[in-house]
Amino acid sequence: MHSNICASCQAALHTSKIKEIADHLKLLTLREYDLLPLILAGYLNAELADKIGIAKATVKIHRYRIYKKMNVSSLMGLMNQFDVGPSHALLNLLNSIKALKNML
Repeated sequence: MHSNICASCQAALHTSKIKEIADHLKLLTLREYDLLPLILAGYLNAELADKIGIAKATVKIHRYRIYKKMNVSSLMGLMNQFDVGPSHALLNLLNSIKALKNML
């Protein structure tokens, strides 16, 4: 019985964490949202700038704003935000948020 309670608590915590991430993602601009997977993949600012054709300083600004909106202070903190549950669920969540932003 105790393990069922723990499993229920873990499920609730997981759902709460995904909702928190979704709430933070809703704050991102489309550009920030596009950069997020690349940042999570470990691209450096200079690499991002070259890849998408913007200035390195602009990438720094976007990265700063993403960190602020996601309520983290580093890449590690950002990666920890997404270290919950199956990656498929988070990928679907990211795609859903992007689709919603495109409708606005």
